[in-house]
Amino acid sequence: MTQVQSIPNTVHRIAELVEQKREPLIEVSERIWEFAETRYEESRSAELMSAVLEGKASRCSVRQGAFQRRS
Repeated sequence: MTQVQSIPNTVHRIAELVEQKREPLIEVSERIWEFAETRYEESRSAELMSAVLEGKASRCSVRQGAFQRRS
């Protein structure tokens, strides 16, 4: 299979992976909107996304408007 032929397979696989993570992605999106960070001052959003991408989201929470890691 050439690289060009594998592109549709790759796109399909990515779509499957995103669909598998649909609910957690929606939850993260909603939490980020709640932060209401503006003017490129998105530190809480960036930290939450980093935790999610590193697989640490289950140990994270948002309390009193601030991002905190659970121990």
